[in-house]
Amino acid sequence: MNERALRQLAHVPRLAIQASSSETARDTNRTIILELIRLAGAVSRADLARLSGLQKSTVSAIVEELLVTHWVCEGETGFSKRGRRPLMLEVNNELGVVILDLHPGHAIVAISDFSGNFLVQENVTISSEPRRSVTQLLAAIKRVCSAKPKKAIQGVGISVPGRVDRLTGRLAFAPNLRWGSFAIGKAIAEGTGLPVEIENAANLIILAERWFGSLSGVQDAVAINVSEGIGTGILAAGHLISGWNGMAGEFGHMPVEHGGLLCGCGNRGCWETIASNQAALRYYRKLKGKVPASFTYRHLLVDAEDQKPEAMAAMRNQFVQLARGLETILAGLSPEVVLFAGDIVAVWPYFSGVLAEELPKTLNARLPRIITAADCGMARLRGALALVLQHHFSPAASGSVPRRIAGGD
Repeated sequence: MNERALRQLAHVPRLAIQASSSETARDTNRTIILELIRLAGAVSRADLARLSGLQKSTVSAIVEELLVTHWVCEGETGFSKRGRRPLMLEVNNELGVVILDLHPGHAIVAISDFSGNFLVQENVTISSEPRRSVTQLLAAIKRVCSAKPKKAIQGVGISVPGRVDRLTGRLAFAPNLRWGSFAIGKAIAEGTGLPVEIENAANLIILAERWFGSLSGVQDAVAINVSEGIGTGILAAGHLISGWNGMAGEFGHMPVEHGGLLCGCGNRGCWETIASNQAALRYYRKLKGKVPASFTYRHLLVDAEDQKPEAMAAMRNQFVQLARGLETILAGLSPEVVLFAGDIVAVWPYFSGVLAEELPKTLNARLPRIITAADCGMARLRGALALVLQHHFSPAASGSVPRRIAGGD
């Protein structure tokens, strides 16, 4: 078992369930064992008993069930100081997940195995016309699945730059995508025949870090996804907060500049109009004057790393504006950790000190730990994967045989 897995496993709560023959207890035990196997990468039955606190006989029975239903498989032989060397257990990586990460104007379509390895991905151009975009996405899904024909695809995870109505599965608020209240989950499910899970990108970043990164064990955090707009996700007492209408966390659309620029949501002076990637580009163009239309935010990041004056000034201003909104978040939510994600992470070492300089010292409290998401641009993809895994690793799903839908179908 590798060191990273051990650190994550340290945060997995040991079972506090009394011996019982109830179906609920068996389901919970099975899910915990499956999760431990996933986190460890490769683990013996003896280690599972030690880490879970369950009896060895209980672990053996659960493992046999998971082997029969093909959720896990036996891999390499492990090390033993004495006695027979154990066969290590692994999540069955013949199973795969399709991931869609939607942005205004483009999307990433990828396939991952259940261990979080992304095997193939493709960039797809999409438009403000949702049905045409879905046709393009379905064609891309078919292509990436054909590239990995041996994977049995189990489901689709979708990251969207906006909020989703949990009752209908429709987009509830995604002004930058401009698709209205389109039922994207239903459209993708009908086009693929696969179960679909869909969630806001910032919430998925929190989920990704809880499953794969630096938020293991953290109970109170805010994720700030800085991209074409600004999205935020809230973790409180260990739970993602969506609010009664699913709109909790829309700090990108809180007004911070009276009479400011018109925002995609229809209001003026929203936080994202002064602190998003598009706002940074607009500020840079104002300083620089004539800038090619092909000049993107990533070009701006490269110029900032090369210490070109106008790019440095634009990036510093973006961090100053991020601090303006972060001040409200800290005062209102008091998170233990603030997690930034997006392309901005690439220049974090050069400009992160601006946040500490700009944040007020009048809250009579220590500032939270401010960190960045792992794998930079992969956070949303990993979050969409974690969303599907969270569903499939639930008691109801882990007790059944996985759907064997061939990738090329």
